[in-house]
Amino acid sequence: MDPFTHAAVGALAGVGIRQLRRQQVKHSSDQPLISLRHAMLLGAVAGILPDIDILSYFVNPLHYHAYWHGTYTHSLILAPLWAALFAVLIIAIQRWGGASIRAKGTDDRWLIYWIGLAGILSHIGLDVITAWDVGIWLPLSTERVSFGLIFLVDLVFSGSILLGLWAVYRAWKPWVLIGCLFFAVGWLGFAYQQKQEALTIAASTHPHVAEQLTAWPQPFSVFHWKLISIDDHGYWQSHVRVTEHAPLQWPLASIDNTVAEFVSPQQVQWQFYPTTPHQAAQEAWQHPEFQAVRDFMTYPAYVSHNSDGCVWFTDLLFTIPEQSPPFTYGLCAGGNGQFIVVRKPILSFFSRLSD
Repeated sequence: MDPFTHAAVGALAGVGIRQLRRQQVKHSSDQPLISLRHAMLLGAVAGILPDIDILSYFVNPLHYHAYWHGTYTHSLILAPLWAALFAVLIIAIQRWGGASIRAKGTDDRWLIYWIGLAGILSHIGLDVITAWDVGIWLPLSTERVSFGLIFLVDLVFSGSILLGLWAVYRAWKPWVLIGCLFFAVGWLGFAYQQKQEALTIAASTHPHVAEQLTAWPQPFSVFHWKLISIDDHGYWQSHVRVTEHAPLQWPLASIDNTVAEFVSPQQVQWQFYPTTPHQAAQEAWQHPEFQAVRDFMTYPAYVSHNSDGCVWFTDLLFTIPEQSPPFTYGLCAGGNGQFIVVRKPILSFFSRLSD
């Protein structure tokens, strides 16, 4: 999920925890309470805190994607630990900041902890509903979980959350916030229904009897879905629009070209993408230097074998029609018989990759 939505949901979580605490102590003079805006700020920070693992990107970008992102900092098991560290850090900052900060009522250490925990849990929950799987059971299990209901950026869902947050900030009537939250939850329910419809379309249109069919959310509309089935030698893929007609017209040709690839159920066509169609691809894919790429990719597909000695693969999970694949890795021959792993740069946003 995008960082703005993470921060907004975390802020709402912080407000909720603060209001529960307020009901308990009834804001008595001997029980200092964090201000509403301070609770929003702390919740927003906690809401984006799990993505601090992005710092590991600068150590090793490939290992960040393959092993580090969405793992220990996104664990439900470890969330209480991260919340405790968050509280300690905030309390330390408040003490170093002087009386001007403490006077706002940040002495309730447990309240800071619970706000931090709520914000962290909100982050994990948002990531789970997107297509990027999360290791929520680490370190007890390496299983990664994804419900795949909405794309990484969903303007309708995020808009309802931001409106609810604005209602709190402007002290509007509580029913505005409640309405926004109900709408956001209802939108997820609607997305679930569209996913089930996409899976039904996949089962009825697939050229073979497929045992494993999946549907993943795609950009620009909750009606757009990527259909994938697993084959012994690769993957079948299709893109479908679960409505007969496109519900929106897009002003940009680059977006419109992508939207046009999502066809109605009657026009669905499946395309097969092999992982290792020949010996060179097989050797590259199984090479020890390619271990991290193998661990990262969910639906690996062979792209090309260039004259420069590089064999390229991409992950169908992250490809978008008519756009440059964001994760294309190649095994390239270096000097002295060595091989190196190279990530192909994205040409530009809204530009098609051609080899």
